[in-house]
Amino acid sequence: MIKKVTDALGNTTLTEYNADGQVTKDTNKNGKSTLYQYSTTTGQLEQMTDAKSNITKYQYDNMGNVTVETAADISKTTYEYDKFGRQSAIIDAMGGRTEYTYDVNGNVTIEKDALGNETKYSYDKLNRVISTTDALGNVTKNEYDALGRKIKETDSNGGATSTDYDPNGNIVAVTDSLGHVTKNEYDKVGNLKSTIDAKGNKTTYGYDAGGRKIKQTNPLAGSITWGYDKNGNLTKVTDENGNTMAYAYDNLNQLVTKTDALGKKTTYQYDKEGNKVEETNALGYTTKYSYDAIGNRIKETKVKSGVTATSTYAYDDLNQLMQTTDKKGTRIYTYDEFNNRKGKEETGKDKITYTYNNLNELVKETQGADTNTYSYDAKGNLSSKKVNGITKATYTFDSTNMLTSVKNTSNKTTSKYEYDGAGNRIKKTVSKNNKVVSKKSYVIDTMSSNQDIIAEGDSLSGDETDFTYGLGLVSVESGKGISYYRIDEKNSVEEIQNNSGVMKAEISCDEFGNVENPDDIGTNGNIFGYTGHVYDAESSQLYVKARYYDFKTGRFISEDSNLGEIEDTLTKNLYIYCRENPLMYMDSDGHYASTQSIINDGGSSKENHGGSSKKKGKGNLVTVTQLQEFGWCNTSDAFVKKLNGALISYGITNKNSIALFMATMAAESDYGRTALEEGSDSYFAGKSYGKNRRGAGYIQITHKETHLTFLKTIPNCSYSGEDTATYIAKNYAVEASAWYWSKMQKTGEGNLNAYVTKNGGNLGIFLITQYYVNGVPDGIMNDLTAIRKGSKFKIGKNSLSVNGHSYRLPNGWAKRKSAYDKAVQVFK
Repeated sequence: MIKKVTDALGNTTLTEYNADGQVTKDTNKNGKSTLYQYSTTTGQLEQMTDAKSNITKYQYDNMGNVTVETAADISKTTYEYDKFGRQSAIIDAMGGRTEYTYDVNGNVTIEKDALGNETKYSYDKLNRVISTTDALGNVTKNEYDALGRKIKETDSNGGATSTDYDPNGNIVAVTDSLGHVTKNEYDKVGNLKSTIDAKGNKTTYGYDAGGRKIKQTNPLAGSITWGYDKNGNLTKVTDENGNTMAYAYDNLNQLVTKTDALGKKTTYQYDKEGNKVEETNALGYTTKYSYDAIGNRIKETKVKSGVTATSTYAYDDLNQLMQTTDKKGTRIYTYDEFNNRKGKEETGKDKITYTYNNLNELVKETQGADTNTYSYDAKGNLSSKKVNGITKATYTFDSTNMLTSVKNTSNKTTSKYEYDGAGNRIKKTVSKNNKVVSKKSYVIDTMSSNQDIIAEGDSLSGDETDFTYGLGLVSVESGKGISYYRIDEKNSVEEIQNNSGVMKAEISCDEFGNVENPDDIGTNGNIFGYTGHVYDAESSQLYVKARYYDFKTGRFISEDSNLGEIEDTLTKNLYIYCRENPLMYMDSDGHYASTQSIINDGGSSKENHGGSSKKKGKGNLVTVTQLQEFGWCNTSDAFVKKLNGALISYGITNKNSIALFMATMAAESDYGRTALEEGSDSYFAGKSYGKNRRGAGYIQITHKETHLTFLKTIPNCSYSGEDTATYIAKNYAVEASAWYWSKMQKTGEGNLNAYVTKNGGNLGIFLITQYYVNGVPDGIMNDLTAIRKGSKFKIGKNSLSVNGHSYRLPNGWAKRKSAYDKAVQVFK
């Protein structure tokens, strides 16, 4: 079977299935295909060939678990399992072994890395993490409210961060361990209306009908507005002075033209895989790019004023950057088995060697006759740096592992930092020779995905600087006037021009962010450098939101609080930067790296520690735009958060399962219209059954005993005075549906989520799920199995015909089929 989907722009995607309903070929809108090959005996995926002809192969044990994954470069990752089929060990391509121990409920209790360091976890009765103990014995504790939301986190020093919510689940206040409070206010549909930071600065927001931010009023400046096309692409941003940056896209929604406020254009061209292959800036300078089969950049050619400069790049088997050759010479990087940089060789310079302890902490750096040594506190934060035995810098961190001060004896400066309850830096005070020379405060746009700095003020000098963003940085306005940025695809500042188009600064960084001319970064009030982050000149470090990055060593100075992913051992090194491949990845917040670029979507596809092959954490599985296109009534931020939280919590992450789950919720609740009346008996209007048999949730789970079974999975439930169905309808309509789909309803091949994930999302599979949801007719099981395996069937007005047999259709089939048709179009 072939399924064809055409979007509003006429782009077509094709999905082909075999007789068992498994996807055999996916063809994207660019005509590029991914092929899937299955075992003829077990039905397991044996081989996947991507659009670049890279082949990944899989081997399994007798339980159906993947035991060996062989990538296109022949590197192998091996998996081991315990007797319950749980992953007990992973051996990566470099031989590093990570082991896992579980409790009786299947929660990971001990994680041991290749050096024998153990991280331990404990859980409450609802399998939520209540404490984490790292290899040094530091303990972090979590507390939750009755709805399962984390309301307090206490670190090993006793410092606590608390979070308050409104009845809709929106965060209304965050208080850090120092008492700094950030407050939020929301409109009636759940959009953030205003934020007041710890210093009392208030930022307000306005939205269009689609929930997109179109206006922002900053406390230290005026209003900024944004415009979008029908596909949701940003088309313009206008600052408080009326200056506009405009963007234009091709029919694949790729940015092709950027026009600044002076009318100067930058153009972009792409290959069929979506890689940027050419850029021509407003001055006519052209840069061309080449890539290998995996997507690593291997060549970059710049033509500027008739002069050509070429850079080439090479990578190892783990796609770590191994060699760069450019006009300055060659730089060669080597790595140990834990992905730490082991050595660096550079033309005309002595080789640098790096030494680490068993916690992946850099302890020694040697170059020629010079040796730098590093010390750390008990939590893995850098505490001091010595050069040839003499202390050159000391570092202090607070109880939440945020850097609070740097004392640099080389330039005789001391820097002190303060943060709000959400961890954003809101103040920096710099002293030189024991005299305060600057006292800066910052206003944060908490609506932006990267918590952008929109204003900076210096209480000593009286200077005020405002920043405007579109697709990355757009402009800076200070007492010296308005200046415009020219940025690269990673948001790194390359040029600063005044409002007449005259270049005032040109900033050049190498692949890991080392700046050739750091003094130029401060031109016309600018504070941003490599990847659009704040450059702290006094410490020569980059403030990357959650942590600080030392581009000289190419690593962070403290551990990531996100501890990595089981399936990706490279994420287990908590210090390395962007998987040691900063040309492919960028890090926007100190936690996650992205393979996306600013010119495509601002780096919204975020992945833990520089990226596994799966989207993690911050990305939504279902978006507001999709819900609106689907016809759902409730598309508030609160509902979208709740829905995505349920999908992730209950493991509904496969696109086929999401589509069929959403279709079922739509059919069962009339596209959410009924369920929107949560908390009222009108939720049951027209229902004939009594309270003990009432349905609850978007997918109607019936009978009080089933309700009680579900409620046992929810902490501290109290439904005195209400029947269980009303209580669930008020508080857990989404969660109950996700529980039903992924835990409660069995098919003979597992729950509905597992069934769809395994067998695909075609109409036959959807039909089968609706029988399980609505009631399975007698004698139909063999024929449902036949449908799953690809047997032809016919749906009449009121009946199903298959293999000469006739059965009733699930109740309300017309509505279910309509919901299915829309869901596969929107969510797949």
